[in-house]
This record gives sequence, structure tokens and C-alpha cells, in this order.
Amino acid sequence: MPVQTRLVVEMKETIGKFIKRMRHRCKESTINAESGIILDLAEFLGQPIAEVRDKVIYCREFRKSESERTSDGWLYDIAQFNSYDSYEERLAPLGGLVGRKLLDYGCGIGTAVLRLSHQNKVVGYDINPKLIEFARYRAIKRGLINATFITEEPDLSQFDIITFIDVLEHFEDLHTFMCKFGARLKRGTPIYHYNSFKHRILAHYDHSAEWSGILDDAGFIPFNPLWSIKI
Repeated sequence: MPVQTRLVVEMKETIGKFIKRMRHRCKESTINAESGIILDLAEFLGQPIAEVRDKVIYCREFRKSESERTSDGWLYDIAQFNSYDSYEERLAPLGGLVGRKLLDYGCGIGTAVLRLSHQNKVVGYDINPKLIEFARYRAIKRGLINATFITEEPDLSQFDIITFIDVLEHFEDLHTFMCKFGARLKRGTPIYHYNSFKHRILAHYDHSAEWSGILDDAGFIPFNPLWSIKI
């Protein structure tokens, strides 16, 4: 191989490695790599924290369809998502709630439930038993007696507020779900819905265009982009 050609190839390889490292650094910079979530997960799985940390930071489970995902894959995926700095934005509007009984629908690994249970009684519901098992582990570790986790559909009428944090975009037929959900809810109950309809990944569906109509058909009136109330 001519010297110039070899230099070009080596330069491309060097640049490629540099870009890969920078992408990893950018990925790490948006995640709290020392998050208590990662330590909890390492303890829960009985694996070295460094190994779990790398699996969380470099997890690409979100690129798979729902049917392709594994239980452990879900753990790493949601641990990554909940460790992002931006996750705090989702919880901030709920910070003023005190003395309420809340349901976090689709609670995942329970991060929102744990946070809110310091000043409220909170139930976290999710259909994934592995996520609920880990969420319970986190609550017990912290001695949070006001945090409960279930995999059975709850009685919606017993709650003052219901939260959906990055959940509703996972429903392909969101209209049917919300209409059935609304029919089970007592009048005057507010719901908090932080949606990621525009986040285009395999497990998400974009309902942004019809969201207003879905709320209306399900019997809700929005009073700002994040909150609606059952009428």
C-alpha cells in the first residue's frame, strides 16, 4: 500500500476512534454516572458497580421494539433514563404536592414514587414484575413506608392525583386506553401527563396531533400542557 494511502487510512481510523470517544463522553456528560440508581442496581443484581455503570451508560435497549426487549434490558434502559439530568424536569412540577394519595401509572423502577413518598402516600403501578421488584428493593433500602409498588391494576377512585411520566407514548391505541381510563376515574381527579410523543424510537407512538381530542373524548379538560382534570 502506498505511503500516502496508508496515512489516509490511519488518519480515518484515528478520527473514527476520536469521534467514538467523544460520543461516549457526551453520553456520559448527560447522565449522573454516580447516581444512586446505578449503585442500587448493582446491589440488586449482585454485579460490580463499574460493570453496571457501563451497562447503564451505554445501554441501547431503547432502539429495540417492545417484543425484543428483555427484563434486564428494561432495567438498564430505565436506569439510564432516570439518571439523565433532564429527568428532574419531569418531577419538578410535582414538588409542591404534600399530604396527597398519588398513583404513578407506569412507574418503572419507582424513581418518581420514591421522591414523592417523602411527603405523600404513593402507589407505583407497572406491568413489568422485574421493574417492580427493583423498585421495592429501592424503597425498602431507604425505609420509605409511604411507597408501595404493585403489578395489579389499581382502583383508580382511591387516588387524589394520577401521574403519567413518559408512559402514554407507549400505547399504540391511546384513544381506547384513555377512554377506558377516564371511565374508571372519579370526577375532579387531576392527572399529570409528561408525554414524549415526539421522541421517535421503536417503542413510542406519536399522538401529539390527536392528543387534545383524546383528552376531550376521555372526559378531561386540560388546564395547562402538563395537567388535565376529569369532568
